[in-house]
Amino acid sequence: MNNKNKGTVRNTLYYVLILLAMVMVVYFFFGNGNSQTPEIEYSKFSQQLKEGTVKEFTIQPANGVYRITGEFKSEQKIENSNGLSVLGSTQASTTRFTTIVLPNDSTLHEITSTAKTAGVKTVIQEESSSGIWLSLLLSFLPIVIFIFFFYMMMSQQGG
Repeated sequence: MNNKNKGTVRNTLYYVLILLAMVMVVYFFFGNGNSQTPEIEYSKFSQQLKEGTVKEFTIQPANGVYRITGEFKSEQKIENSNGLSVLGSTQASTTRFTTIVLPNDSTLHEITSTAKTAGVKTVIQEESSSGIWLSLLLSFLPIVIFIFFFYMMMSQQGG
């Protein structure tokens, strides 16, 4: 009887490790993709655009807002509150940035006219259609994995 319990524990541990490996693979490919590009406030972006320190940027609609990603002409020191820090925000030196703008025509006109005046390369992309499907997949995948894991445990117990 004790030998059977060791086998059950070993099988359960095996499935837990497989589950963790699958979660890590999903996180590696889809999770936290923006960690290398710090997010700045729109006011900071607007100021940098007017000062002419922005080299180029891309505007893309995403989930009811405009996501602006771009590159500075030279390295800039910015406050990054996205990082894991005990003391709050951290200061980073980077040439890339991301900001979010509400979908407002006057704001978009201000950004594009300022960019045109400063001679900044502007690229406008359409909204990604894979976002909804990927979001649904990532929402339901853990549930399906959990049900599969539970089913395998029950079949090992003979139930």
